[in-house]
Amino acid sequence: MSEHKEDAVTGASFMKELKQEKDPSSPWPGPKGMIPVTSGKADDANVHNRAYLDNILVEMRVIDAVKPDLTTEIFGKKYASPLTLAALSHLNKVLDDKSRKPMQEKAAAAKKMRVLNWIGMETDEEYAEIVAEGAETVRIIKPFADHQKILDEIKFAEDHGAVAVGIDIDHVAGTNGDYDVVDGIPLGPITEEDLRRYVNSTKLPFVAKGVLSVRDALKLGRPDARRLLSLITTAEFHLACHL
Repeated sequence: MSEHKEDAVTGASFMKELKQEKDPSSPWPGPKGMIPVTSGKADDANVHNRAYLDNILVEMRVIDAVKPDLTTEIFGKKYASPLTLAALSHLNKVLDDKSRKPMQEKAAAAKKMRVLNWIGMETDEEYAEIVAEGAETVRIIKPFADHQKILDEIKFAEDHGAVAVGIDIDHVAGTNGDYDVVDGIPLGPITEEDLRRYVNSTKLPFVAKGVLSVRDALKLGRPDARRLLSLITTAEFHLACHL
């Protein structure tokens, strides 16, 4: 049995030891729900993002420097830091100890630290259990082929007090050249018209997460997309700054 203790600041748990068996027939590096290991070859975007991040250095500015106030406004709300917690999914499937709920622990830590929490792909039931921890949350929804499912999840998030909602627009393609299937649910393409429909279905801020090209970023910047916010990867932001 694994022992764990809580971080004194965040309330999150640390695992002392985690023993899990991997299914040799599975592409997953660990238990179901964890992210697959990428190739590490030239066509792997993680390689290029890692190279760019490794070139970022911190410039020391000591004279006249004082401790900064990290209070940040995001989506019209105040938070203790500009840092937010990633839109992770399926963490509750990872541990052998099923009495543990890492997604709820993450939400509880966000509430305690007064930072914004993001949640990825979870069922409505699981989403409701996670946000019951009280953290202010952005729900990021997969680009399901069934567009009504997207609209239903947007409404559910709004009804459960979400700060904002969005679509994980880059999770469309699978590894076989077809649209991906996640947890048995087919994904599909996202058009500009689709995004407008989603934006207009809610009063909440709407985020297009996973903008991987300057072209897509410019589409989101058109006058008719003013309520549509975008998250751009580090490498693509770097590229956009040089255009």
